[in-house]
Amino acid sequence: MFGETDIEVSQFREHYRKLNEPQLREHQIPTNRSAFTAVLKRPSQKLHQVNNDTCISEKVPTAMQAEYKRLERTLEPRRTCNFAHKPENLRKNRVENAVPFDHCRIVLPVIIGSVNDSTYINASLIKGYFYPYILAQDPLDAQTCYDFWCMIGEQNSRAVVMLSSESEFMPAEKYWPSEVGCIKTFGRDGEVSIKLIGEELFPTFALRKFTYKFAKEKTYREVIQYAYLCWPADKVLPESTESIIDLISRVLSLQSDHQEAGPIILHSRDGSFKTGLYCCVSLLLERLKAENRIDVFQTVRSLQQKRPLMFTNFEQYAFCYKAVIDYLDTFNNKGTID
Repeated sequence: MFGETDIEVSQFREHYRKLNEPQLREHQIPTNRSAFTAVLKRPSQKLHQVNNDTCISEKVPTAMQAEYKRLERTLEPRRTCNFAHKPENLRKNRVENAVPFDHCRIVLPVIIGSVNDSTYINASLIKGYFYPYILAQDPLDAQTCYDFWCMIGEQNSRAVVMLSSESEFMPAEKYWPSEVGCIKTFGRDGEVSIKLIGEELFPTFALRKFTYKFAKEKTYREVIQYAYLCWPADKVLPESTESIIDLISRVLSLQSDHQEAGPIILHSRDGSFKTGLYCCVSLLLERLKAENRIDVFQTVRSLQQKRPLMFTNFEQYAFCYKAVIDYLDTFNNKGTID
């Protein structure tokens, strides 16, 4: 139904080249050479491209664009978002439809004595190749900042990747202290305290190290935030494939050094648009290293089944292909892929 999309790494460049060629439509292909010659003799006919005995007289989609369109087909049952759309949870969603599906939502611990459902957070669990991921919405206020830290603690996450620009955050939305040495607390009675113990600025990201502790716990735990700096708020894509590949490599390296750590948390304004692209590129590179195979189509398709509003833009789909090509190009002079 979807064609062959699982490609050996040795064949991927040729596959990529073919995907960028126009996909011919049946009515645009002359059946013989005389028909082709007749077209050439028509002065009013604008000839865009000739390929052997074919003539394309209008702009046609590339094979990659046609492949992207096939993502609209689905064989799976319709997913529900009932928890996200409960009346008491609506205020916790920044975008009405950018919410977790019921089957893979993150469930927070029940708060004893809470009148409303306290287990909801706008975050989705994704089964990764080496490590699981959580795709989450940026917090909205002090309560959702507290929920965010409850999720970090409950999931025992070590790495947090912030894909939003810091300038997009209102003061009440920032879940971290702004200055080294400062402490920030969340919860009705200050149930969780967070301290920024270090900050380092790199060309494409900022690295912040926090310790945090819940009132009921005796020891502090550590979490690292990677704040990506190369994805302007008004842009569909990051500024480069290189910067996001480098960030992915650093995050995976941290995760591999802490095998006991929980899911890698990715967050953005709606929890879908930017997080979906980052997660897809990371999953593609993880499988490439392990199996020497790449399947952009099925990777995107599987992500779309885990959270709404992911890959609503063709440019993001094409970016994933380009990221793999650029990653492979860095190893042109090496015998193996690290």
